Amino acid sequence: MKVHGSVKKTVAAQALRDDKEFAEEQAIRLADKYRANEDGKEQLQKTEEKHTWLYLGESFIKVSKGKAIEELGKQSLALRGELEQIDADIVDKDDRLDDLVAVEE
Repeated sequence: MKVHGSVKKTVAAQALRDDKEFAEEQAIRLADKYRANEDGKEQLQKTEEKHTWLYLGESFIKVSKGKAIEELGKQSLALRGELEQIDADIVDKDDRLDDLVAVEE
């Protein structure tokens, strides 16, 4: 059975839409984590405590306030990099989707 070219393009377009939607949801989750990190840094900067508990992977460790702020900064930087990659991926998918839709029309 031969599949018509327009059906293939429609399926490809739907796959791109699904991928784009997943990437957008992932970007929202990462943005929420980023905001939480930034809020955490702000709260630590305002507190007069000299030490705090920081969650690193599988457990909490007691660290100095400065070290905690530094670690949250590193995490925020990494999250921002991931967000930029996802945003670029979304733009790429948008462009490819536009190309597919233009060919269908």
